[in-house]
Amino acid sequence: MPAHSRIRNFLQKHSSLFLNGLFFVVVFVAVTAFQARNMLPASGVAPPPLSGPLLRGGTFDLESSAERPALVYFFAPWCNFCAASSDNLARLRRMRDESSLTILTVVLDWQNLTEVQDYVQRHDLDLPVLLGNRQVAQD
Repeated sequence: MPAHSRIRNFLQKHSSLFLNGLFFVVVFVAVTAFQARNMLPASGVAPPPLSGPLLRGGTFDLESSAERPALVYFFAPWCNFCAASSDNLARLRRMRDESSLTILTVVLDWQNLTEVQDYVQRHDLDLPVLLGNRQVAQD
């Protein structure tokens, strides 16, 4: 069988697989671009100021921990996705100590302190919880 016939047969047999793979890649790239459309630049730009009262008393100012990396996790007490991912924060804290990584959780869209305290207790969240407000959400 000539080489061009083998190539044509190969392309005919695998063209649907190739097209499905190409479709998947195009959809993946489009969804990723859509999700990242409003993201802030990752480097060279200072984050907006973040400070406020903590659930357990006192205040927090993100600028005070500028010498080390910080993970800021925004959540709402009613958010099921937030509840499912809160274990990851505790696991990360066990892996990285406070001197190498600041982990701050910020509660948004909450009605009262009891709601926030129940969430923290239910998910055994032993991290600082900043009580966010409209300005924090907007920033």
